[in-house]
Amino acid sequence: MAISVPTLGGQTIFTNTYPNRYKQTAGYRGSTSIMADGSMTTDLVNASAKLRWEIGWDWLTSAQVATLKTAVEAVKNTSGTYVDVDGTSYTVTLDDGFLELEFEMKKIAGNNQRFATTLKLRQV
Repeated sequence: MAISVPTLGGQTIFTNTYPNRYKQTAGYRGSTSIMADGSMTTDLVNASAKLRWEIGWDWLTSAQVATLKTAVEAVKNTSGTYVDVDGTSYTVTLDDGFLELEFEMKKIAGNNQRFATTLKLRQV
């Protein structure tokens, strides 16, 4: 199956720039406790798994960095729609503790540069 360019908060993150690092994790929200007899109890908020993503790009241009910043700005303190690389839509927020979008500059031919970054999202 071909992958799609992801969108976030109604913003096409990049035209024809697919992530080259992608990790999707399914997990449950809740907690566990170890009882005095050694058994473990689990208290789940929801029995359905929720998803988290780590999506990374290398070699972004300055314009693409600006576009990504705009998309992240749209969900910085609220939820938004994320369309995954397989075309499926999810309601997401930034991942827990992910309040900084970090860019690493990479020098390329001549006096040009590209940027690398990773975006972390979680399903609501």
